[in-house]
Amino acid sequence: MAFTRTTFGISNQHLFYNVDLVVFVEGGEKSFTLDEVKNNFYSDHSIDIIFWKKLFEEYHEPKTIKFKAIGSKSTILQIASEVIDNEIANVYVAMDKDFDEPLGNLIKHKNVLYTFGYSWENDVWNEKLIKSILYQLTAEDIKDELVDIPYYQFLDDVKVYVYTDAYLSTKRNSFFPRPTGHLRLVECRKNNQPSFKKEEAKKLLFKKGVNLSTVYKFGKKKSINAKVHCYGHLFGDFCRHIIHYLLRNEFHVGIINSEIIRRLVINNFITYLTPDLIRYYKEQLK
Repeated sequence: MAFTRTTFGISNQHLFYNVDLVVFVEGGEKSFTLDEVKNNFYSDHSIDIIFWKKLFEEYHEPKTIKFKAIGSKSTILQIASEVIDNEIANVYVAMDKDFDEPLGNLIKHKNVLYTFGYSWENDVWNEKLIKSILYQLTAEDIKDELVDIPYYQFLDDVKVYVYTDAYLSTKRNSFFPRPTGHLRLVECRKNNQPSFKKEEAKKLLFKKGVNLSTVYKFGKKKSINAKVHCYGHLFGDFCRHIIHYLLRNEFHVGIINSEIIRRLVINNFITYLTPDLIRYYKEQLK
């Protein structure tokens, strides 16, 4: 049913679904154009929906909500423009922040929501959650150093390259391969502890022809943070590989499907949000 071709239709979608709000998010089975979204194309299932649903349940006043995953951020931004320009009250858009904040591209509107970090992966993954997931999967106590050492070493090793990625984004370029290919920078062979491949990164840096002094100055000036601004897929996949490695080599548990691990992470992250993220999402969703 093409009931969203007009602004009136968009603002009244909640009536069609008998809910208080409609929330558009990224992700899902495929990406839809604005015209397709206006013809009611969307996905009901995505990690992004689960992430935002958890946050709404935790920090937003109780309301009935219909979540729609529509894929690309570009379409999300077009919907955001319509919501703002036409003062649509019952539609929210929620998206990854990417480098919008350091580049000054954030949309400031009560119906436009962003992740705290580059993406949901940056917000949900941390060392405490990794240990919790390992405990749930093994029923054994997890020594802090098994997780903390590779986790913090990664953040230290990747920092200058996150600076580089942010700097290149100002030139409509990037450092980390997107949307795939980033795992070439991660040691993820089954018997090797996960680590960031610095030598591989240096080769890629040489190809990009970036001046490190310029990159460092940019990163410091824009307050770029490795945990917050790392390419989300890279950070999330690295954390996931810590779990895979320890399950196999420390606890001698068989391989767990990666999607199951992602679902466990999404299902448990609220408990392990850091105080700054709690404040941030409470403010966004109040």
